[in-house]
Amino acid sequence: MLYVCESPFLGASFFREKMRKAQTAAALTLFFALILCQAALSQEDNWAELSSTAKINISVSAAIMIDRGSNSQISYVTANLSLFPKNDEFQSATISTYPNSSRSQCCFVFRWDSPNEKSLSYIINADVTTKRRENPVNSRVLFPILNNLSDYIQYLNSSGKIIVDDDIAKKASEITNGSDNLFEAVSRLNFWVNNNVKYDISYGNVVEDSVWVFENRRGTCDEFATLFIAMCRSIGIPARYVSGMAYSSLPEISGFGNHAWAEAYFPGYGWLSFDQTYGQAGYVDASHIKFMDSAESDIVPASYLWKSFNAELSPGKIETNATLIENAKRAEELMINASLFDNEIGLSSYDVVEAQLYNPTDHYIARRVSISRSDALTIIDEPTKDIVLAPYETAKLSWIVKTKELERGSIYSIPVSIYSESSLSTVVIRADELSKSISYEEAVAEAEQIASEKRQHYLAQISAECKSAVIYAGENASISCTLRNVGNTPISGASVCLGTACRSASFSIMQSLPFSFPVYPEKSGNLTTVLTIENGGLFVSKKISYLAIERPKISIVLNQSYIISEQKKNPTVDFAVIRNAGEPGQIMIRIIPDGVSDNVSLNSGVKFPLLVSAELNRKLLISGENNLTIEISFSDQTGSTQLESAKFQVYLRKSIAEIAEFYLNRIGASIRSLFLGLAG
Repeated sequence: MLYVCESPFLGASFFREKMRKAQTAAALTLFFALILCQAALSQEDNWAELSSTAKINISVSAAIMIDRGSNSQISYVTANLSLFPKNDEFQSATISTYPNSSRSQCCFVFRWDSPNEKSLSYIINADVTTKRRENPVNSRVLFPILNNLSDYIQYLNSSGKIIVDDDIAKKASEITNGSDNLFEAVSRLNFWVNNNVKYDISYGNVVEDSVWVFENRRGTCDEFATLFIAMCRSIGIPARYVSGMAYSSLPEISGFGNHAWAEAYFPGYGWLSFDQTYGQAGYVDASHIKFMDSAESDIVPASYLWKSFNAELSPGKIETNATLIENAKRAEELMINASLFDNEIGLSSYDVVEAQLYNPTDHYIARRVSISRSDALTIIDEPTKDIVLAPYETAKLSWIVKTKELERGSIYSIPVSIYSESSLSTVVIRADELSKSISYEEAVAEAEQIASEKRQHYLAQISAECKSAVIYAGENASISCTLRNVGNTPISGASVCLGTACRSASFSIMQSLPFSFPVYPEKSGNLTTVLTIENGGLFVSKKISYLAIERPKISIVLNQSYIISEQKKNPTVDFAVIRNAGEPGQIMIRIIPDGVSDNVSLNSGVKFPLLVSAELNRKLLISGENNLTIEISFSDQTGSTQLESAKFQVYLRKSIAEIAEFYLNRIGASIRSLFLGLAG
């Protein structure tokens, strides 16, 4: 009996024929002919993935409907369209428009002056030459990214529908756990979104935010890209949203259509393309036509402006169309060699299909590798697996399979294919009742042996930055530190201690957390303590230095607290400033009410006691008793400001003329204040 497996290219197609042993070779010839035929058919449908370049004609168009009332007038209408292909290193476009338009930095601008039509329409037509959008990464870029990314801050934070939260960060850390290679880490995120978010065409007219997508795991290309970008940003990888067009062979969206994908920033290489919907990592195929990129996913492709009387204008939906003109095929970069744990097995047996994969290029590649389905086999593992290969690297994948109900008395030849894009390698499992059966445990042991050949390099590492602290001796205070997980694995339940004060903390990759630790220095001077972070094999120790100072204190000693002045000259108040403790910094002396005397500012380092004689402006004092306050503010090394004050009285005897002048000045000041208020 011969079972021909499902074609890896054409869908569920099976061929079954009974035969004797002698007929096996002829049937296998038929099988291979069928595979080659089906492969040829699939390449027509999968032309985009297999092309190095393509020439595509696209059109972008829309109409503006006009509902006119009686005596309506329209002065002008403008349409600003940003949805069109821009020239870059991967595509070049020759563009024409109807009607004629002007070009701004972002848009084509269409304008109609005094239009009389019931509708206005415009179209952009472009012949676009594209090539596979791939920026080869030839050497390892370290992950996490510890470079200065200040120029890319808008691509690291939440923006619009792209929301970064703790749950997304935790999952992104889990997915990239153990990777010290940025290309591998971003590819893992890309494949995870492709594998775990269900494509649902019913969401084609809305854009859900990343938190919703993470919770509901469904959407279209917008949702796929939005979640991927949020995951990248959550672990310190700059990422941005891309809108354009692409070709799809998916039944739900067959042909060219509007599309969204993402780009991630790689230090030293720039922006790399990742398509979460198509599972393309580090590149997008030649059918992708880029219109624009943005930090946010909720992009407005067109804006309209008009001036009218008694007329309603309604812009219609923007329509996009594309047609392939020609394309050039490329050679597949991945080489596959399939083999079996055992070529001959019993009728009820497990087996292991192994694929040796080789990257013959000088740059990293990420691929999805699949095993074909068969009517005679059950695939125990996931049928599609993802792999990242360094330049010229060889690696292995394996699948555990089990024969289904097979009839005794026959010999079965069961073809199995391992494939990725246009690469294909086929082996044939022979099953009969005389051969030894492989147990599940034997198959698992073999698969684990294959998987163990590639080890992850886990690096748990925490960076700590503590603010330089100046605190008061003999008082409760705190030291603030920021800890960041700069390793490639999430950290859970770490013990973080400053001296004897400890906290428990968990970190996602590249997550920063603030800490405040209590300290009580018993004496002043330059002191040190130790910050420790411990979690299993992780131990970080950092010496923290701080300065403890004596809190500065001063007192004010008045020569007289009650001053009598009967002469027609300005009275003075004499006092001394005494330093009781510590070292006061800059000193400001003023007498309240303000203006009664000049303020005095003194830099740090003055000698104490400080003797002060302040002249008081007689014109600003009332006749009789005046209650005044000496207020001294002073800073210290902690940056805080302290106040000390002392009250005193001045008794003043004024003439009638002086009293009249005093109140006239007050009335004048009130009137000026009133007019200034009204003018403001």
